[in-house]
Amino acid sequence: KRLVSSKCRNVPQKNGYIAYFQAYTNTYAPVKRLSELFMPVIEREDIGILSIATRPDCLPDDVLDLLEELNRIKPVWVELGLQTIHEESACRMRRGYTLDVFNRAVEELHRRNIKVIVHLILINILILIIKPISPATAKHLIISFSLTPTSCL
Repeated sequence: KRLVSSKCRNVPQKNGYIAYFQAYTNTYAPVKRLSELFMPVIEREDIGILSIATRPDCLPDDVLDLLEELNRIKPVWVELGLQTIHEESACRMRRGYTLDVFNRAVEELHRRNIKVIVHLILINILILIIKPISPATAKHLIISFSLTPTSCL
């Protein structure tokens, strides 16, 4: 609490700060531990949104239930890495989960009215390994989840 207060004391925020759990997989723990981490943060008056980065294969039902409970207190955003819909590229980059797992996670989060942020690979860093974002990846997101650049604002 002191660290957040000391870093943010001169930054006025009309609707509160976004508490961002970014590094690593932030839902890979027992739900009791996750609740101990997230609840004190979301209950702070100066926090307006709780944003949690994680993997779609780390969202079991009990964690989804917790996120839904938190979302009733204040908005919760969940950030998932898709990178690509192409399974061959996903295997080569060692993503570790299938497109079906990603789709299920997004569907479950949407069913619980939780906003989803998606990571995609936009540039071709390793030409032989990773395909850039393709029209197929964009089309999948738009058709499957009604996502548009403005739907997450």
